[in-house]
Amino acid sequence: MKRLGFLSMALVAGLACGIVFSACSKPADDEIQAAEDMIKKAEEAGALNSSPRLFEKAKDLLAEAKRLNEQSSYSDARKKAEFALMRAEQAKNNAEKLGGKAAPQRGSVRSEGSE
Repeated sequence: MKRLGFLSMALVAGLACGIVFSACSKPADDEIQAAEDMIKKAEEAGALNSSPRLFEKAKDLLAEAKRLNEQSSYSDARKKAEFALMRAEQAKNNAEKLGGKAAPQRGSVRSEGSE
């Protein structure tokens, strides 16, 4: 009887692990698509001008996510895509605040008569 209980617990534990790992073993297509969509929105908002480093970082992270996804490193691809989404959203928000204009450079504030 104890043996049957142990086997039942082992089966349940094995199924639980299988469910957890199957979620990680799926391609990160949804996360990649979400990052692509946000990058497009950021570009439309003018992030290339207002937050070029942040925007380029989002694109680089997305490219890395796609590469990892193709190599079946789904968990890592998912993380990279989520980081790409966050960077793209930050770039979009910056662009919206600045109206798509280039962000002022640090240390380069001049008055008009100082040239």
